[in-house]
Amino acid sequence: MSDKLCPKCNIVKNVLEFGFQGIYVKGYCKPCNNNYKRSEGQIDKTRLNTKRKDLKRAFGITIEDYDKLYEEQEGKCKICHVEAERFELCVDHCHSSNIVRGLLCNTCNIGIGMFKNDVLTILKAADYLLNISDKKGEPLHAGGSKITSRS
Repeated sequence: MSDKLCPKCNIVKNVLEFGFQGIYVKGYCKPCNNNYKRSEGQIDKTRLNTKRKDLKRAFGITIEDYDKLYEEQEGKCKICHVEAERFELCVDHCHSSNIVRGLLCNTCNIGIGMFKNDVLTILKAADYLLNISDKKGEPLHAGGSKITSRS
């Protein structure tokens, strides 16, 4: 991953320490962005009430249910473990039963959605990435991620 300068605190940080809007990295690091939001009063009762209604309507859960999941996952995506602020994580649910499975970052949520939640296809994609190599036999999967068991 690359680094980025936060213009608010003037510290160069890993891009994972910045929020994301879709695929775009936000301007300020997460701590500076949160301080800005609080100082500008952007997190208000109207926004919270809207979130409350959206969660109930779409997933049948309350803000308290969301917060419990958020705390259980230590504010991290259930798949890639990237840290996120409250309400930055998407509610992942089974589309046929509507049962909530956990909270995911936008990237992971879109990723499993693109695979249509088909576990077999996701496993085939993982196998493909793990086993593809160049002409010299060197692995081509990027990032150097190690597969570890996660609780």
